[in-house]
Amino acid sequence: MRCVLVHLVLAVLISGGLPAFAQSERPDDAVISPYLLRVQRTTPGNTICILLRRDGQFHMETSHGDRTKVLEGSLPSSELLKVQRMLDSDGLPRLSQDKPGSPKTTRVSEILQISIFRTDHWQNLIFIDDNGRRRVPRSLGPLLNWLGSLERQPHHQLNEEESKNNCQSPKKIELKKRP
Repeated sequence: MRCVLVHLVLAVLISGGLPAFAQSERPDDAVISPYLLRVQRTTPGNTICILLRRDGQFHMETSHGDRTKVLEGSLPSSELLKVQRMLDSDGLPRLSQDKPGSPKTTRVSEILQISIFRTDHWQNLIFIDDNGRRRVPRSLGPLLNWLGSLERQPHHQLNEEESKNNCQSPKKIELKKRP
């Protein structure tokens, strides 16, 4: 299991970061993302990811070994406002990082990937906890607590095979006329 997690970390680092969104930080002016947040937290044997839209709709996948539970729901406006305040406070908007380095050991206990849409760009963050060396800032505590409580929000469970997408945003399909 450790070997798989190390390979996952290396794949993320080699690919240049988060798989959720294009690495270009600034989208076209005409393109405003309907998404507010994507979070993925990976620990040995478990992965949880969330894709949250600006209107409060969410897609959540929780994987334990080879089983994945897929939930979709909509946050009440008060809960969505709470999340927006978390994302805009505690220095989180100013939080940045250089490209994360390779883990110093082969025992990675957690990988946390966060993408937040900020008016005209994505703020992409990756934190790696290797061998108990906690690299996740304390300011992310409220967001991680919210992540753990999301399953208690109103939702419905979907069929894993039809709805699992690793919390990736849908790609826009554009057809072109051919001569």
